[in-house]
Amino acid sequence: MAHRQFRDEDGRAWEVWDVRPSRMVASETTDITTAGRRPRHGTLLNLPSELTGGWLAFKTDGESRRLAPIPASWAALADQDLARLAREAKPISRISPRL
Repeated sequence: MAHRQFRDEDGRAWEVWDVRPSRMVASETTDITTAGRRPRHGTLLNLPSELTGGWLAFKTDGESRRLAPIPASWAALADQDLARLAREAKPISRISPRL
């Protein structure tokens, strides 16, 4: 997993890294289920099809974003190009746990 830090045009510090989901292997000790069933060997649980190949995760204070698919050679891009990708990435809404 590559990891970079950069600043956008507003001076905000960002972190970016690639996320490459692995396939979940069902076993007797697996306690994660989908609709009450155990996952089949090699399935990705609850992952939209556009994310199965991985994505770039962007994070700054109070904000997270996701960009899929992962651009080729993204880790070698200039900071201004990473800032452009961060602007294009979709915001991730955080759901607070219910108490």
